[in-house]
Parts: sequence; structure tokens; C-alpha cells
Amino acid sequence: MAPIVYMQSMDYATLAHLEPQYGLYTSIVPPLIYAMMGTSRDLVIGAEAVDSLLLSSMILESPGVDAINYKKIVFTTTLFAGVFQTACGVFRLGFLVDFLSHAAIIGFMAGAAIIIGLQQLKRLFGIKHFQQN
Repeated sequence: MAPIVYMQSMDYATLAHLEPQYGLYTSIVPPLIYAMMGTSRDLVIGAEAVDSLLLSSMILESPGVDAINYKKIVFTTTLFAGVFQTACGVFRLGFLVDFLSHAAIIGFMAGAAIIIGLQQLKRLFGIKHFQQN
């Protein structure tokens, strides 16, 4: 099972327009931290496709133009996301998720699944200019 996790993490890194080794970092470091601090057995740890997709679409910098600046922005964004998640955990703000409607969550996940599927079709058929990114 571990090789599958590593391959998925490398693919998630390419969804975020990063090199595959950053996907490996996300599949090794978070479980080590969670082993020391976590309490739930049923929790997804590490990169996910939706996170990677949102990260690449949120950053306005193009990874092809200035790769170093793009990586700096990505690392800063992930640092702030981690600080925000840690603060939500410390202040026990998990109850805020109950205010999201079920329809909004289903629509978001369905849209993300369609976009991720189209991204994979791009690689399957070898299309070079699939989108403007």
C-alpha cells in the first residue's frame, strides 16, 4: 500500500505544478508529526487532490515564468494554511464545519472530481495546451 501512497503524492505535486519530490515530502513528514500529536485513527494525512488543485488555481504566478518565485509563494501559502489549521485545532473550532450545507460540499467535491479527471485526460491523450496555465 505504501508505494501507491507515494505515487499519488507525486501526482498531487504535479497537480500543484511542483516537482514530484515535494509530493514525497508530503507523504513522509505529516504522518511523522501526526504520530506524535494526533488522536484520530480515521483521518487523511498529507496531500490530497483537491488541496493540490486549489493551490495551483489560487496562485496567480505562472510556474513556467518564474519557478523560484512560484515555489516561494506555494511554500508561504502552505505555511499559513498549516498555522491556520493548527490554530483551529487549538481553539476547538471544528464545529464551524457544521454550518456548511451538504449541497455545497457535494457540489464542491463533484466539481473538483471533474477538473481532476480532465487534468488526467490531458496527460492520457498527450494534449500540450489543454488550458491557459
